[in-house]
Amino acid sequence: MIVVVKRTDYKRLAIKVGVVLGLAVMFFLYYKHMSGVYSEFGDEAKKVQTEQEILKLKKDKKAQRIEDIIYDEAIVAVNLIGQESVQELQISGDRLLIVANPQVDIEPIMIRYGVLALVKNTKNDIKIAVDLASIVQSRYIDDEE
Repeated sequence: MIVVVKRTDYKRLAIKVGVVLGLAVMFFLYYKHMSGVYSEFGDEAKKVQTEQEILKLKKDKKAQRIEDIIYDEAIVAVNLIGQESVQELQISGDRLLIVANPQVDIEPIMIRYGVLALVKNTKNDIKIAVDLASIVQSRYIDDEE
């Protein structure tokens, strides 16, 4: 019977440990590199998302400001005519439509709005259409400056 005694070969053991350590270092470096690439990709997506949110907020703020201007003009027009004389008030497109009693004095409306107000007299009522587009354009630009 032959008995073989194996001795530990330190060279082979050192090579195996070196290969395993080298492999671990390569995986670590690859992980660091790829996490940096993906974080840059995520940063661009977040930047685009924040820009979209900022644009949406600006758009909402602009819409709210325009709505406030329109409501202010409606209040002014009703106050000029007299609230008790107004039968109906409507905002249709870019026009403020007011239906009032036939005996109401429309001179204050004509002084304030001039050619922006169209007036139609009938037996039963007076219909006044005020162009809001020009008013909003002039007041919104003035308010921004």
